[in-house]
Amino acid sequence: ESNPNGICNCGVADNYLCENELISKLQSIQVWQKSHMYYPYSQGLLSLRKALCTFFQKHFELNYQLDPDRMMISSGLTGIISLLSYVIGDRDDVFLISSPYYTAFDHDISAFSNCATYRCPLLEQDTGKFIFSVEIFKRGYDDVVANGLRPRGIIIINPSNPTGDIYDEQTVQPVLDFAAEKKL
Repeated sequence: ESNPNGICNCGVADNYLCENELISKLQSIQVWQKSHMYYPYSQGLLSLRKALCTFFQKHFELNYQLDPDRMMISSGLTGIISLLSYVIGDRDDVFLISSPYYTAFDHDISAFSNCATYRCPLLEQDTGKFIFSVEIFKRGYDDVVANGLRPRGIIIINPSNPTGDIYDEQTVQPVLDFAAEKKL
């Protein structure tokens, strides 16, 4: 009776299963400094960016140095996606994104920039498998242009939300090459 259309949005998840454990742990490690009372640098605390660079260097065994001055920390992807679409895009530009995806991106991209997303389906009808490839973005690009719109960028979510797939460099690089070729 309370849901006559039978629609249930399962697209957003809040996990309450370990809430008590998280609260207890966070309360036990409280560290407060005077500097926390004021706005930090907009790209995030330098100490955090340095620590992340060190962690990434070690964990991913990188053979090059990461520069903390070229890193930006945000409390979530929403702010970054909104800002990037606003700065990069013009009104009615289109960002290609593999689908399925976290549907909040539609709002994140359109809220301030008046840009839109174009869904490039991962699902291959023949196999029933989700396949990430440059071909889905090429088809999406052609569709957008054929409809008189301007593709402005490609959004790659890695690892994928919601499939959880992780794309390696050999998979992503052709997409980056295509984006560079099309000046996206």
